[in-house]
Amino acid sequence: MAITGPANPKSYGGIGSSALTLDSTPVEGALMVVQFSCQGVSGGTKPTSLTAPSGFSVALESEGDAAQVARPEWQAVYYKIAGASESTSIAAVGINGGSGDIKRVQAYNEYQGLDESTPLDVTVAFTDNTSTVSTVSIPTTGTLAQADELLIGSTVRSNDTTVSGTGWASLSTPATYNFQVAGVGADQSTTIGYLVVSSTSAVQEDFEATGGNFYQIGMMATFKQAGGASGAGTTLSTLHRAQLRHALTR
Repeated sequence: MAITGPANPKSYGGIGSSALTLDSTPVEGALMVVQFSCQGVSGGTKPTSLTAPSGFSVALESEGDAAQVARPEWQAVYYKIAGASESTSIAAVGINGGSGDIKRVQAYNEYQGLDESTPLDVTVAFTDNTSTVSTVSIPTTGTLAQADELLIGSTVRSNDTTVSGTGWASLSTPATYNFQVAGVGADQSTTIGYLVVSSTSAVQEDFEATGGNFYQIGMMATFKQAGGASGAGTTLSTLHRAQLRHALTR
């Protein structure tokens, strides 16, 4: 069965509630994916944990190593399989603890053709935001459960510059890729990439900042295709590329 998507996209970037209202009801059986990141501002304190939107399971919640605010602090992926009558409202990811303005990005997409019983395979994260880097080298996934898995990757950085993943095109089917970008002010931005991995071989990917060295963290998660790998007919639509900037009050 082919993987199709992403579909029904919606995203938020700002300092208020990150709840989302979808344009259409999720398709029954689709994989619903929420990706989230947050970063505080100078003078505040770092959040202690996150809470998944109601009904979603945790694929990954990853905390940056540095205790300081004004650096990328948390990144997360949540997922669920859509039921017969899903709501078009996606609750905000809960931020527990922390003080001061907390900048956040929450993005939603859905995919069809994924395993509906146990879709998640592996997750990995790069959490070292203790120094500035130009490239986030996300750790190797290890061998995947099957070929043609959906891989979702993202990076969070403390500056609003374009980021790209090297090598993504050579791993994807079809051999093209795009990113959906949601940025917050000039101090935090999240870049999200999607592709289908063509084999069970371990995956290691990089995200590169084009504007210099910044504090960054990153992660990847893979989801299994329904019925095992099918290869032929696997299609991912071109993502809408948009950059959202928001004025922030301090």
